[in-house]
Amino acid sequence: MSNWVEWLWEEDQPAMPKLKKLFIEDCPKLSSLPKGLLHHATSLELLQIGNCETIKYVENLQSVKDLRIFNNSNLHKISNVPNISFIRISECPNLKILENLKRFHRMELSDILMETLPEYLITTMPEKLTIWCKNELLVKITCQGIGGSEWKKFEHIHVVRALGSLLRDPGFKPACLR
Repeated sequence: MSNWVEWLWEEDQPAMPKLKKLFIEDCPKLSSLPKGLLHHATSLELLQIGNCETIKYVENLQSVKDLRIFNNSNLHKISNVPNISFIRISECPNLKILENLKRFHRMELSDILMETLPEYLITTMPEKLTIWCKNELLVKITCQGIGGSEWKKFEHIHVVRALGSLLRDPGFKPACLR
């Protein structure tokens, strides 16, 4: 549905009350989620949004427990997902705001191009965090150690696992490991 621009589903049109899983992928022109989805899909537990480049906000998903968003360079904000248990954010480099999520179980963050960890990690409260990043960022986190600017972004999270990218630069020699 590469030409889908607007999903018309108004608040006053009840529909899909038993919808549990929704996958929205490869809709680069879709600009937002409809209000009807937010108000009437009260059984929606899993929402996956991928390759939907014009969606800037994902908000007010009251029943969603599992949220997966990937390949959206314009996504700016994820907010008010009170029942979240798991969130996966992959290749969303302009995501700046992650708010109104209660303490939740697991978060996966993946972007092999990011040079620093996102600031929103400071206020995000998962019990477990997995980070996939480029090797240089992984080394930066390690070299700074406890108290470093990157470390402070996730020091409040109980379990953190960080993995470097598989792409290796044979000439890369981290300064702190020389």
